[in-house]
Amino acid sequence: MATMMRSRKTNVLVYALIGALIVGMAGFGISDVLSGGSSNDVATVGDRKVTQQEFSRALSQTVNRFSQQVGQPVTMEQARLFGLDSSTLGQLITSRALENEAAQRAVLADDDMLRASIMSTPAFADSSGQFDPDAYSYALQNANYAVRDYEALIRAELSRNLLNPAVSGGAVSDGTSARVIGQFLNESFNVDWVQINLDSIAAPAAPNEADLAAWLEQNAADYTLPERRSLTIAVLRAASVAAEAGITDADVAAEYDARAAQYSQPERRALDRLTFADTTEAAAALDRINAGEVSFDDLIAERGLDPSLFSLGIVQAISLNSAARDAVFGTEAPGIVGPVDTDLGPALFRINAIIAATTTPLADVADEIRAQLAEPFIRERLAAVYGQAEELVAAGATVEELANETGMALETLEFTSDMSEGLAADEAFRTEALAAAEGQERDLLETEDGSLFVLRVDRITPPQVQPLADVRAEVAAAWTANAHRAALAERANSLASQINAGAAFLPVMDALGLTVSNAPGLSRGTSTDAVPASAANAAFDLAEGETAAVANGEDSYIVLRVNSITPAEADSFTDYVAQRSTADEAGLSSDLFFYFANAVRDTTQVSVNNRLIEAVLNGFQ
Repeated sequence: MATMMRSRKTNVLVYALIGALIVGMAGFGISDVLSGGSSNDVATVGDRKVTQQEFSRALSQTVNRFSQQVGQPVTMEQARLFGLDSSTLGQLITSRALENEAAQRAVLADDDMLRASIMSTPAFADSSGQFDPDAYSYALQNANYAVRDYEALIRAELSRNLLNPAVSGGAVSDGTSARVIGQFLNESFNVDWVQINLDSIAAPAAPNEADLAAWLEQNAADYTLPERRSLTIAVLRAASVAAEAGITDADVAAEYDARAAQYSQPERRALDRLTFADTTEAAAALDRINAGEVSFDDLIAERGLDPSLFSLGIVQAISLNSAARDAVFGTEAPGIVGPVDTDLGPALFRINAIIAATTTPLADVADEIRAQLAEPFIRERLAAVYGQAEELVAAGATVEELANETGMALETLEFTSDMSEGLAADEAFRTEALAAAEGQERDLLETEDGSLFVLRVDRITPPQVQPLADVRAEVAAAWTANAHRAALAERANSLASQINAGAAFLPVMDALGLTVSNAPGLSRGTSTDAVPASAANAAFDLAEGETAAVANGEDSYIVLRVNSITPAEADSFTDYVAQRSTADEAGLSSDLFFYFANAVRDTTQVSVNNRLIEAVLNGFQ
């Protein structure tokens, strides 16, 4: 029985995220005509090659990076579905096209540039941050690189990068756009404003029958009952079967005792570890920390490596050797302990946090244990009923006959699509209920929790607008609220029109008993609490001397007048102009090199070995 018919649903949101991330990482694409090819290279780009090993390594790194970003393993099938293979190949082809262009233009990184690049790579440094030839050799060997091949790769990359300043180095902003935008953002508005609240407006008279009928007609969707499906259901709930299993409290308690280790968590500590060549060096480092000369983080930074490499995470005492265990778990507070002898040499440990031992009470897991103990019985019972019910359904039994023969419960339900409790909360049940035709005996299905059901739609009642008599109170309340808010808007807009026609703002507001507030120095480039945001945004769209009314939520309006607009002094936003100009130049440089790379890519002869690519992809597990 299809393992109780439990189907794992695809995590649509995760894969949507993968698709979005693909767009961000995709290369320029592969628009050339692809050939079958028979060489040992995945692609030939001008005089350059993309080797099988390079493509395999790059694709593996891309897939691993994606797996980390989306929080779950990404299979090669999924990677291909979302284009990771083609985007990786596109990036490699674009890089080779640029390298080919650099070679044709005699742009070549010299030995000094190559040496400086390699010697400044943190992965090749020793504990003091200096280049270590042994670390260099080990890293290349571990990555399956020959020294000659790696250095050729780095030289090509450096040469390719030399094209960037040559192409985009002339991108210069004269600051005109930055100054125009800076002036726009920093001009100063002086605004008078008042707030008119709904409670200051008299409530409208009660609506008559014509008002209510018109409102109901205009807003029929708000008072329409959804389609209703009258269902007859035969159902066997997993929960009711569990109750028949006869699992006692004593059974649960005994199982809890048997799993004591599962429900008890020993004390743990969050650790960082820093190893040294010898005890003397470790002790000297501790003395520097204790003297306040450096911090533990400073010592890590001196190594020039990723700080995460020094983290042990959260560990239990059993995971450390005896010396480290005694030192780390022998202290009662976070801090630094050591030096301690470890398998990697003398070390200092930093205790970042202490997580006390915990025990989960029986009461917290009793239901979980009871369900697990009942599972074999539930599985057997549901399997038996499933087999019997499946035969009856195949033989054309009605829902009533099915319930009578199998012991499944016979129920009825007035189902609508907005229901979300009981069976109606289950996606399989909802899909089946909405898909069934009227009078049709449907197939046996299973819910997410393992319950079995068969349903029939006896009657479908179309969506219908409720009679006014049934919703009179709701309609009257909605009409009244709308009329009240309309009166508020009319008052505010009337005042704005009156002032725009020539009336003075302050006398008009004083006569109505409204408190006038003044907000000087409003500008588009800064936020303020001196006036509601809705009013500030409205002010920036007005000319000097204009008045407007703007809603401030549902129950209030702001009436505001722009008294003056003062241009910003040029020297008041020089920092903005400098920052904006720098950003403009960076953006222009990036665009120039993008279009250059794209043009180089499109004009370089490219051939791709499809058979070899397929072999590489099939080689991934």
